[in-house]
Amino acid sequence: MRALLFLITSSLLIALVSGCSPTIEETRTTPQAPPVSLEDQITPETSKLSEVQTEKLKQYLELSETNEGPLRQQYILEMSEWLYEQLELTAAMQAINKLKPEHLTPPQIIKSKLLTARIQLSQGQNQLVLETLPLSVFDLNTKQKIEILDIQSQAFLGAGYPYEAIRTRIKLNLFLKDNLAIDDNQYTIWRILNLMSLNSLKQINALPSTAEIKGWIELAIATKSNQNNWQELEYVYQQWLQRHQGHPAGHTFLSTLAKSQTELIKHPKHIAILLPVSGKLASPARAIRDGLLSAHFNSKSEDRPQISIIDTNTKNTGIWQHYQAAVQKGADFIIGPLSKTSIEELSKAKELEVPVLSFNYAEHQNTVTDNLFQFGLLPEDEAIQIAELSIKQGKKHAAILIPASPWGQRLQAAFQKRFEELGGEVRSVKTYQAKKNDFSNSIKNLLNLTQSNQRYRSLKRALGSNVKFEAYRRQDIDMIFIAGLPRAARSILPQLKFHHASDLQVYSTSHAFSGTPNKNADRDINKLIYLDIPWVLEDNSIKSNIQKNWPDTSKRYTRLYALGADAYHLTPYLGRLKKRSDERFNGYTGSLHLDPLLRIHRELIWAQFANGIPTPLDAENMSLTYKPETTEENQQPL
Repeated sequence: MRALLFLITSSLLIALVSGCSPTIEETRTTPQAPPVSLEDQITPETSKLSEVQTEKLKQYLELSETNEGPLRQQYILEMSEWLYEQLELTAAMQAINKLKPEHLTPPQIIKSKLLTARIQLSQGQNQLVLETLPLSVFDLNTKQKIEILDIQSQAFLGAGYPYEAIRTRIKLNLFLKDNLAIDDNQYTIWRILNLMSLNSLKQINALPSTAEIKGWIELAIATKSNQNNWQELEYVYQQWLQRHQGHPAGHTFLSTLAKSQTELIKHPKHIAILLPVSGKLASPARAIRDGLLSAHFNSKSEDRPQISIIDTNTKNTGIWQHYQAAVQKGADFIIGPLSKTSIEELSKAKELEVPVLSFNYAEHQNTVTDNLFQFGLLPEDEAIQIAELSIKQGKKHAAILIPASPWGQRLQAAFQKRFEELGGEVRSVKTYQAKKNDFSNSIKNLLNLTQSNQRYRSLKRALGSNVKFEAYRRQDIDMIFIAGLPRAARSILPQLKFHHASDLQVYSTSHAFSGTPNKNADRDINKLIYLDIPWVLEDNSIKSNIQKNWPDTSKRYTRLYALGADAYHLTPYLGRLKKRSDERFNGYTGSLHLDPLLRIHRELIWAQFANGIPTPLDAENMSLTYKPETTEENQQPL
């Protein structure tokens, strides 16, 4: 039976991929196609169809083959929709592609576009969805309008335009009549707002929009701004309600929201800090510790936890001994360790009795260790965000310049993977030696100037005389991603300008900036777009106290102080982040969330250097709004 099913399914797939049976006229003018290989046409999904499903598919194919014109198109549409419902996405799209537009009726055109968009959405092709669906929905019936707006909202969110997703959801509200559907749409709006960082919310709040949109955004800003003072939220919400009377989020939604903000939050009573506060890692470890303690003493809570500090820089004592020592002291939460080796050891356990928030990440981890949360300044997060912003800014072809080190390779791999996932192409990757000051050879190779010079020398030898020459850099790139510390960045940017690349936008991670403003030194990196943590780009009371108490180390380890402060504030919320995938914590190191392995990731703030000072990008340059390419096709209403 299994062999028979395979033969039947294979035959059906060939028919599906090759299209419907030709008419007599088509047979006369179209040469016979060469035999089709079964192995080339069978798909993993369709080969697994059950016997009943295969029979159903056969019926659809027979109906589409024995009819013509709009009726044939109707059966192909029904077959494609059925395949989509069976999650046979590739086969469903193949069927859609066999439709003849000239034979489609107007309702069939609408149905085919909706079905195409649903398939694309299921395949994660969000940009294609936005190109497939019309931007105007007001000539359709209510059911179609609701479906289009729902699909568009999901595609906007998947493509990285949460603001557009919210605007679309609010437009969708106009067509909803059922109270349950209205409530569900409101909670979807709130989940999208939750995904946005506080900085992004403030940016879009400055954009011109309706009172309803502004009300939603200001509610999200108020919530995120007071996440560490949840006792004040009821008062904050009452103030919001006074400013936005009659807003759809008022009263019922607001009362539910106020209650939900305290759910899954557990404040520890005794925190043990495991850090090497002596030895060679003492200086960075103390910065983390002091950032944590500063947040502790700055807290307005009346039930602040007890703090114990355990020095992990002890001979012949492993991480498990330090862990047990913390438990014996009565700790119900442990923050630390810092060492990757120690975290690797902890990650081998299936579960930890007392939860741990580490200050680094295990190198090799494929399974979850329950209660082991990993937190650090992961550079890959930044490279991924650079890829996403550059694509939204219209960049498609990148060159990459990185230090010749494992760290540089990590950043290149993270950027390139995400950039190519989003449709970009990396055209050139070159490395440089970080300890040198002259990176001209690497830059010339990156820009193909070395080949240009070689062509000039060859031509000069052939002609036997001087030839007027100007180096000509490659023209197939529209951006450069660099990775490097401040000294390298300050050398690379002027050398790129010298080598005819001043018109290319350059992007970099937070490592390009020391964290302390230095106008004279950083004038050389003007126009560089980079991203950094809120702690560096914004003022706060904890940061001010640290700068006052530790003026020297606060400059050298500024981001580590932020890491410590965030670790203290995060501990009560980790259970909430774990249970709610759309939850974000507004931290000093960024907008924070957990992945399935309980590793914390960050979304940072975008900035650009001007007169030697980093200035946060405005909403326009952050590409928060969607601007489709104008074509005749997407301007025509359905």
